[in-house]
Amino acid sequence: MSSISSAGYRVSTASTRPHSSRDGQGMNKNIPRHLEPLYDMLRGLVAAREFTRHMSQSDFTSDERTIFAVAHALSVMSRVAIRAGSASRLREQSPAIPWDILREVARRLSHFYQTIDPNVLWRTIKEDLPPIERELRRILNIGELEEEENERTRLILDKENILTPEYLENIVSPFIVALANLQKLIDSIKGRNGRRVVVRSITYYSPINVSLEGMAEAVTVVRDTVVGWRRDHDKKLAELAEKEKATEIERQKAELLKIRAEAAKDRAEAGRIRAEATRQLGEAERQNLDNERLRFELQRDKVNYTLELLQRIAPNLLETEKITYVMKLLPILETINSSPLQIALEGK
Repeated sequence: MSSISSAGYRVSTASTRPHSSRDGQGMNKNIPRHLEPLYDMLRGLVAAREFTRHMSQSDFTSDERTIFAVAHALSVMSRVAIRAGSASRLREQSPAIPWDILREVARRLSHFYQTIDPNVLWRTIKEDLPPIERELRRILNIGELEEEENERTRLILDKENILTPEYLENIVSPFIVALANLQKLIDSIKGRNGRRVVVRSITYYSPINVSLEGMAEAVTVVRDTVVGWRRDHDKKLAELAEKEKATEIERQKAELLKIRAEAAKDRAEAGRIRAEATRQLGEAERQNLDNERLRFELQRDKVNYTLELLQRIAPNLLETEKITYVMKLLPILETINSSPLQIALEGK
């Protein structure tokens, strides 16, 4: 309990007496009256954990409002713990709970701005609170929260930008919508009812962090296949972009030469300029044919990649079904592939 002894616990909401069988956190509230203080402590711990669920340590330590809320919640929890710890019956039932330390926490958090380091608060939440929460759940016979953690994914979408309305509309939103459409298509291919896709949070920090629920398979597909495909084809895509730029320059030169030919007073000079313009225009057309060949190769690669992806998702599709799903998948993958955003899963 090193971090809690030197700084604090963070708690959440003030306790309320139960009036229904389950509360907003999915916990059974029909408990014996003498255990109600422990129940209030547990609610505080759970709320403290929820405050920072989708935050990194740097997010937390730079967010003064969350720090304040965490410190207040922990202060409430520790004050409840002081009252609970004074009851010998409770202390006997829960020897693993550090009652004396919680008393010190209450004292420290009463003036937390002078004494509490946000980094210590963070370590307290992540390291010290979980074993206490488990002990409280054991005593109260309350199981784990009923939530699908494996369906939540935290993405790091960018390394340079902060979230502005324009960036959200033009870059982040199309990317997330494409991910959601990919997940819906995967569900359709597998014959499942479409699950609810939820954006739990988006931070404006750089890198931008997005917490998603219900997109686990789509994110896995993008991470394991789309990102690799884009990396493997970056060279070809860059080559195409350079060639298209060069082709456009040749066209512009030809147009300028035509203008010069019209302005030339000497007919022989005008003829030479027109000939040069015709030559450059022909070169631009030849380059464009090369570009079309490269675009065709890329499109063929995309179709083949999409077919391979379908084979992984549903190996028993009929040929007619494959064609239908390829046509639906291609624009989705095009949006994801053309996005400047780079995906990195939390902890990866």
